[in-house]
Amino acid sequence: MKQKVVDDRLLHWDELKNDDWSAILLGNGFSINIWPDFNYHSLFELAESEDIDFPLKATAVELFQKKDTTNFEQILNLLLGAILADEVIEGNQRLKLRRLYKGIQKSLISAVQKSHVSSDRVNTEHISTEMSKYDTVFTTNYDLIPYWSIMDHNTSKFRDYFWGQGSSFDENNTNLWSKCTRILYLHGALHILEELEGETVWKNTANELNLLDQFPETFSSLQRPLFITEGDAKQKLARIYSSGYLKFAYDELRGHDESLVILGHSLDLDYDKHLIDAIAEWDKQRVAISVWPGMPSPDIIEFKSRINKHLSKHKLLYFDSTSHPLGIESLNYRNKHHSMI
Repeated sequence: MKQKVVDDRLLHWDELKNDDWSAILLGNGFSINIWPDFNYHSLFELAESEDIDFPLKATAVELFQKKDTTNFEQILNLLLGAILADEVIEGNQRLKLRRLYKGIQKSLISAVQKSHVSSDRVNTEHISTEMSKYDTVFTTNYDLIPYWSIMDHNTSKFRDYFWGQGSSFDENNTNLWSKCTRILYLHGALHILEELEGETVWKNTANELNLLDQFPETFSSLQRPLFITEGDAKQKLARIYSSGYLKFAYDELRGHDESLVILGHSLDLDYDKHLIDAIAEWDKQRVAISVWPGMPSPDIIEFKSRINKHLSKHKLLYFDSTSHPLGIESLNYRNKHHSMI
């Protein structure tokens, strides 16, 4: 069979929007479009400063510098390899390496919190309206943008499975009895906490304090924010299956087996293979995948070729990310602000 030639053409969302799209998977590109400080370069600059609660240690900063990167996942993945090598050769650095690994994770979470956009700069009404058009919203983002959007508008139209005692998750109480949009945080989020010893996962709410202001208190000997910051896809999956909530969310993605829109996701084989594998399990489905149109043409072709190979069963449609209502440039607060000056 003659292989289909891959080109750099991207569809406009208007060509796809009238199809029946059951779910959407939001990646970091969705959040960065709204607030650019969520990119790794900005997060690293903040993480190495004294402006956050848990800054990077000097050893960690040196490691980033020697690898000439600001990519936290790359460094965490490097440390995982070092820990494995130390175990194989029976070295004596494992404890130091694990402490360094955990410290970098904590600094990343702290940097996300500190750099977070304020709620008044987010068009929560628009985001809520667009998310409600899907039966399910999957997100791998840690930030509060989806949560704020749900809480500010159309709250009754969404379900996040945190309705047990104290807004906790109960894997035995997940039935939905009315038409709604489900939202599932595949990698956790700032407002979701877990016990360090135990199974309880619950949703933090603002009450009298802003959620971002509560952040330092969420780290304690008893609890921490539920975040997936592991270095590679294999470790991410292991972490997911250690949490009842995250396992439930991931299994919902695996069992989705319907049409899907993917927005703002690189689907990197090193860091996101667990997501690709989940989608690959489905029967033949339509999957619309966003691509940032600012990418060079060879990069677009390489991206499409790679995804075509790993999701070969599905009908894949590649579209311009900036043409989707959740990817439009006007959602970026700074662009909007500058245009008003």
